[in-house]
Amino acid sequence: MNDTWSIYYNFDQYLWSPEGAPDRGIGVFFRFGASDGVANPIKYAYNVGIGARGSVPWRPCDNFGIGWARTEISDNFVPLLRQQLRLGLGKEDAIELYYNAALTSWLTAALDLQIIEQALARTLNASGVGSGT
Repeated sequence: MNDTWSIYYNFDQYLWSPEGAPDRGIGVFFRFGASDGVANPIKYAYNVGIGARGSVPWRPCDNFGIGWARTEISDNFVPLLRQQLRLGLGKEDAIELYYNAALTSWLTAALDLQIIEQALARTLNASGVGSGT
Protein backbone atom coordinates (compact mmCIF):
# COMPACT_ATOMS: atom_id res chain seq x y z
CA MET A 1 0.00 0.00 0.00
CA ASN A 2 1.45 3.36 -1.06
CA ASP A 3 -1.31 5.65 0.20
CA THR A 4 -1.52 7.31 3.58
CA TRP A 5 -3.56 10.22 4.90
CA SER A 6 -3.91 12.63 7.79
CA ILE A 7 -6.17 15.57 8.59
CA TYR A 8 -5.84 18.42 11.10
CA TYR A 9 -8.32 21.08 12.20
CA ASN A 10 -7.58 24.00 14.51
CA PHE A 11 -9.58 26.99 15.70
CA ASP A 12 -9.50 29.57 18.44
CA GLN A 13 -12.02 32.30 19.11
CA TYR A 14 -12.16 35.17 21.55
CA LEU A 15 -15.52 35.23 23.33
CA TRP A 16 -14.78 38.56 25.01
CA SER A 17 -12.30 41.33 24.19
CA PRO A 18 -11.73 44.69 25.87
CA GLU A 19 -13.11 47.50 23.76
CA GLY A 20 -10.57 48.64 21.19
CA ALA A 21 -8.27 45.61 21.77
CA PRO A 22 -9.27 42.78 19.40
CA ASP A 23 -5.93 41.01 20.00
CA ARG A 24 -6.70 40.54 23.72
CA GLY A 25 -9.47 38.78 25.59
CA ILE A 26 -10.83 35.47 26.82
CA GLY A 27 -11.60 32.67 24.43
CA VAL A 28 -11.73 28.99 23.59
CA PHE A 29 -9.54 26.78 21.44
CA PHE A 30 -9.96 23.36 19.85
CA ARG A 31 -7.65 21.15 17.83
CA PHE A 32 -8.29 17.76 16.24
CA GLY A 33 -6.02 15.56 14.18
CA ALA A 34 -6.46 12.10 12.72
CA SER A 35 -4.41 9.81 10.52
CA ASP A 36 -4.59 6.31 9.14
CA GLY A 37 -1.80 5.43 11.58
CA VAL A 38 0.41 3.94 8.89
CA ALA A 39 3.10 6.59 8.41
CA ASN A 40 2.20 8.56 11.53
CA PRO A 41 2.44 7.04 15.04
CA ILE A 42 -0.53 9.18 16.17
CA LYS A 43 -3.97 7.89 15.21
CA TYR A 44 -6.02 10.66 16.86
CA ALA A 45 -5.23 13.84 18.81
CA TYR A 46 -7.68 16.19 20.54
CA ASN A 47 -7.06 19.39 22.45
CA VAL A 48 -9.63 21.77 23.95
CA GLY A 49 -9.44 24.59 26.45
CA ILE A 50 -9.96 28.16 27.58
CA GLY A 51 -7.31 30.84 27.35
CA ALA A 52 -6.89 34.53 27.96
CA ARG A 53 -4.47 37.20 26.80
CA GLY A 54 -4.27 40.68 28.31
CA SER A 55 -7.56 40.30 30.16
CA VAL A 56 -6.14 41.73 33.41
CA PRO A 57 -6.02 45.53 32.86
CA TRP A 58 -2.71 46.12 34.70
CA ARG A 59 -1.08 43.04 32.99
CA PRO A 60 -1.94 43.57 29.27
CA CYS A 61 0.78 41.23 27.94
CA ASP A 62 0.20 38.25 30.26
CA ASN A 63 -1.65 35.13 29.12
CA PHE A 64 -3.04 32.09 30.87
CA GLY A 65 -5.22 29.09 30.23
CA ILE A 66 -6.39 25.60 31.00
CA GLY A 67 -6.64 22.76 28.54
CA TRP A 68 -7.22 19.03 28.11
CA ALA A 69 -5.59 16.82 25.51
CA ARG A 70 -5.87 13.19 24.43
CA THR A 71 -3.49 11.40 22.08
CA GLU A 72 -4.22 7.92 20.78
CA ILE A 73 -1.29 5.97 19.37
CA SER A 74 -1.68 3.93 16.20
CA ASP A 75 -1.81 0.15 16.44
CA ASN A 76 0.82 0.14 13.67
CA PHE A 77 3.34 2.02 15.83
CA VAL A 78 6.26 -0.24 16.68
CA PRO A 79 4.31 -3.55 16.83
CA LEU A 80 7.22 -5.17 18.69
CA LEU A 81 6.76 -2.76 21.61
CA ARG A 82 2.99 -3.30 21.61
CA GLN A 83 2.77 -7.06 21.24
CA GLN A 84 6.05 -8.66 22.29
CA LEU A 85 6.95 -6.38 25.18
CA ARG A 86 3.34 -5.50 26.11
CA LEU A 87 4.23 -1.94 27.08
CA GLY A 88 0.61 -0.81 27.04
CA LEU A 89 0.92 1.85 24.34
CA GLY A 90 -2.61 3.18 23.92
CA LYS A 91 -3.81 6.65 24.78
CA GLU A 92 -2.39 9.55 26.73
CA ASP A 93 -4.45 12.18 28.55
CA ALA A 94 -3.16 15.48 29.84
CA ILE A 95 -4.50 18.51 31.68
CA GLU A 96 -2.48 21.71 31.68
CA LEU A 97 -2.82 24.98 33.59
CA TYR A 98 -0.41 27.78 32.77
CA TYR A 99 0.32 31.46 33.40
CA ASN A 100 2.86 33.44 31.36
CA ALA A 101 3.84 36.76 32.94
CA ALA A 102 5.50 39.36 30.74
CA LEU A 103 8.30 40.80 32.86
CA THR A 104 9.61 43.02 30.07
CA SER A 105 8.92 43.27 26.33
CA TRP A 106 11.52 40.53 25.76
CA LEU A 107 11.36 38.41 28.95
CA THR A 108 8.55 36.27 30.36
CA ALA A 109 8.23 33.97 33.38
CA ALA A 110 5.92 30.97 33.23
CA LEU A 111 4.14 28.80 35.77
CA ASP A 112 2.95 25.55 34.23
CA LEU A 113 1.21 22.57 35.84
CA GLN A 114 0.73 19.43 33.75
CA ILE A 115 -1.04 16.30 34.92
CA ILE A 116 -0.37 13.45 32.51
CA GLU A 117 -1.68 9.91 32.33
CA GLN A 118 1.01 8.63 29.99
CA ALA A 119 0.47 6.26 27.08
CA LEU A 120 3.40 4.10 28.13
CA ALA A 121 1.69 2.10 30.87
CA ARG A 122 4.49 -0.39 31.41
CA THR A 123 8.28 -0.34 31.61
CA LEU A 124 11.00 -2.89 30.97
CA ASN A 125 12.65 -4.53 33.93
CA ALA A 126 16.29 -5.69 34.00
CA SER A 127 15.42 -8.90 32.13
CA GLY A 128 13.78 -6.97 29.27
CA VAL A 129 10.23 -8.06 30.19
CA GLY A 130 7.37 -5.55 30.51
CA SER A 131 6.33 -4.73 34.07
CA GLY A 132 4.08 -2.21 35.74
CA THR A 133 0.38 -1.42 35.64
